[in-house]
Amino acid sequence: MIVLALLAALQQGAPAPQESRVQMGVTVIPDTVTVGDAYVVMVRVRAPTGTRIAFPAAPDTGGTVEGIDPVTERATADPDFVDRTAIYRLSAWDTGQVSFELGEVVLSGTLERTLAIQDPTVYVRSVLPRDTALQVPKPARDILVTPRSLWWLVLLALAAAALIGLLAWWWWRRRRRPRPDLVEDPFVRAEREFAALAALGLPESGEPGRHVALASEVLRDYLAGRLPDASPALTT
Repeated sequence: MIVLALLAALQQGAPAPQESRVQMGVTVIPDTVTVGDAYVVMVRVRAPTGTRIAFPAAPDTGGTVEGIDPVTERATADPDFVDRTAIYRLSAWDTGQVSFELGEVVLSGTLERTLAIQDPTVYVRSVLPRDTALQVPKPARDILVTPRSLWWLVLLALAAAALIGLLAWWWWRRRRRPRPDLVEDPFVRAEREFAALAALGLPESGEPGRHVALASEVLRDYLAGRLPDASPALTT
């Protein structure tokens, strides 16, 4: 009876053949990063054919470790097993040995059980130099920097005002200066008008009287330009 009881106890405590064929591994690449750098955690599960594998979601943002991208899965072809790998792309925001609880893998179908994932650990280096004791930060600057002395601003304003005043005075003098009249030489004007009269060809057209009258007008204008007492109103 005692032997039968021991055999029954051993059979109850021994794992089922299907459960003994389940394998899981966790890999962290790379194992050392700096603050904010991305690293990858891969969780691989190998179970008998017909088993459905559900991996946990990526960690929420806002914690020490946050997920950068949604979790992706990759399958390996095997006729006797279901071999799937979940890939988590993460970043850590604390220094030292950083680990987090990823959760559990849920198996269903041919085999129903849960697999606790060992907390992935990564070493995070600080971006600061090793010895910051001798580094004294500069004082914060004011939002609006006020110059220590304003005398050069006053001189600049006075120089600008003087230049503007000088330009205004020069413009005002230029406007008040009378413009000289353009006087044409009477002889040059008479030659031009006689040439224009000859180009009309009035005598050839049967209008000699009009030709004489226009020539007299040109002559009176010439004499008025040459002699102060000669007025264009004088008759021929």
